[in-house]
Amino acid sequence: LSRERVISFFAFSFTSWLMFNLSLFVGLPTLALAPAKFALTFSVGSFSSMMALASLRGYLAQIEHMLAPARLPFSSAYVGSLLATLYSALYLHSYSLTVLTSAAQLCALVYYQVSYFPMGLEGLKIVCKAGL
Repeated sequence: LSRERVISFFAFSFTSWLMFNLSLFVGLPTLALAPAKFALTFSVGSFSSMMALASLRGYLAQIEHMLAPARLPFSSAYVGSLLATLYSALYLHSYSLTVLTSAAQLCALVYYQVSYFPMGLEGLKIVCKAGL
């Protein structure tokens, strides 16, 4: 890994952490009054998280990997839910749709992130079964 990739990874990871914390501590309590504030910070955190992984792998390689036939449904669900969250909050100003699309985005983000760890998906399935 080059120094630039590692620096990009940490910069995107820090941005992701910061935005997720802002969405949790600022956006979530004001979700009923200002759903766009939550949606924007949560979506920027989510996008930064995706970019952190892409900076390690290489941006073009990450796009090719996301567009692979086996991953395309999951990549589409993730990117689609991210865009739907922003659309429902910033354009439609719909509280219920923003909450719904944010929940879908959270599920897609967890699956997306876990899928890059060895045995990540199997571990997630075990944890979900134990939780149920």
